[in-house]
Amino acid sequence: RSYARQLTVDEGMDGTIEQYGFFVPVFPSSGPLNIWMNLQWTPFLWQAGGEEINEDQTRLLISSDAGVQALTLWKTIYDDLDFSRYGLAHDVGFASQNLAMIMDGPWDLPRFRQMRDIDWAVAPLPAGPAGRATYIAGEHMAMFKQSEHPDEAWAFVKWMVSADVQAQFSMSSGYLPVRKSVLEREDYKAFLAGDPAMKAFVDQLRWGRGRRPIDYRRVEINRLIAEAIERATLGKQDPRQVLDEAAAQANALLKP
Repeated sequence: RSYARQLTVDEGMDGTIEQYGFFVPVFPSSGPLNIWMNLQWTPFLWQAGGEEINEDQTRLLISSDAGVQALTLWKTIYDDLDFSRYGLAHDVGFASQNLAMIMDGPWDLPRFRQMRDIDWAVAPLPAGPAGRATYIAGEHMAMFKQSEHPDEAWAFVKWMVSADVQAQFSMSSGYLPVRKSVLEREDYKAFLAGDPAMKAFVDQLRWGRGRRPIDYRRVEINRLIAEAIERATLGKQDPRQVLDEAAAQANALLKP
């Protein structure tokens, strides 16, 4: 919050902000980006000591003190910056230097490297009261039982996740490798030594966490969480109240 305020610039002191200090990723809860908003908020929940759902998948936990603390931080920054007036996408705003800080993943590094005359760098989220955390996930490869060529399909899967291919894939694409053994390879170490931005993401793997699974009603629950975030920030409502209401509705969906 402190740096977001310091990096917000109103050059003419006329209420027109030329640079916002931080992109608070609030998107319409009814739109396709509601999941992106939830994923960006989850590390703040973890760093405050909270969880999204209990291990039995019977009760949403977002309305805990940790959840209130995490959402209050977002709301406070949002209000500080009067961020409802901002309209650009996070990456476009960063490239045009209308944004000083954004949250993003390593997949956008190739785009950032093409930007000229911008001095940029990657840093981890500041630690919260319960420590550091960041969100991590992956893609899936699957073999269908109806496959006409299961042996060839399995050979491809094994090849794709091999250490050699994962190292090359990561170095070429900007995505993180799926094997820890890649991090011990001399060629990969040399690659990271020459790419501090990628190294910043790799270093955060030690704090990477996946969301607990929600096997039933996930889409509806995602939307309820997104609505709570939207109501607290854009709607200027009380974080505890909106989280309590979202949790109650989600628990009603989970109960059967």
